[in-house]
Amino acid sequence: MCFADKLTELRSARGLSQEQLAEAIGVTRQAVSRWERGANLPDAVSLTRLAGLFGVTAEWLVDEEAEPGAGRARLRSRFWILDRAFLALGALLLAVRAVNYVLSKNGTFFAWLMSADTYFPYMAYAHVNWLLLTPGLCFSAGWLASALACMWLGLPDARVQRAMKYAGLALLALYAALAATDILAVLGVFANTPVVVRLANFVIRSPWLTLPAGLALSLSYIRPARR
Repeated sequence: MCFADKLTELRSARGLSQEQLAEAIGVTRQAVSRWERGANLPDAVSLTRLAGLFGVTAEWLVDEEAEPGAGRARLRSRFWILDRAFLALGALLLAVRAVNYVLSKNGTFFAWLMSADTYFPYMAYAHVNWLLLTPGLCFSAGWLASALACMWLGLPDARVQRAMKYAGLALLALYAALAATDILAVLGVFANTPVVVRLANFVIRSPWLTLPAGLALSLSYIRPARR
């Protein structure tokens, strides 16, 4: 099998478009198109990146006499760019959570927040914690859990990645809609809604909904493989 056929097969198996592959290894889509047409071969840097992305050896990619299954490795991922970003975000939010805990022990601070003439700052403080801080921590935790699973257990196949992408986006959309109802409730839109309905909505609207969203979207994230 020639290099062009191998590249096309590997890209299709991972569910990547030519544009996505080009972005992942830092080349243009036209370069990927030329490789798959057999017009030319990638340079050494691009070949190494392709091998790392697909979990194969560079020698296997360019050896037309190699067996179809030779040179392949179990697709375990590296800890990649967004993984590091969510690790930093999680650490930052955890630090903010620690500061909030210290402030919660300060009666003077909360007395000021809850005073009649500063009621808005208290509501802003409470809703930033409920709608941003806690969901951010949950999402980061879910993302990192999936990233570690991909490092040690292996990458999911393309079909699973696509399913996880849609599931994660659906969960985020659901959380955003429920968070919007929380804001509307604060504005008094739901003032006449029965207590039982509001309580059920509060439970469903839990920021923990972002935890499975982080898990799912992390599984759909395209990471380079390592052997």
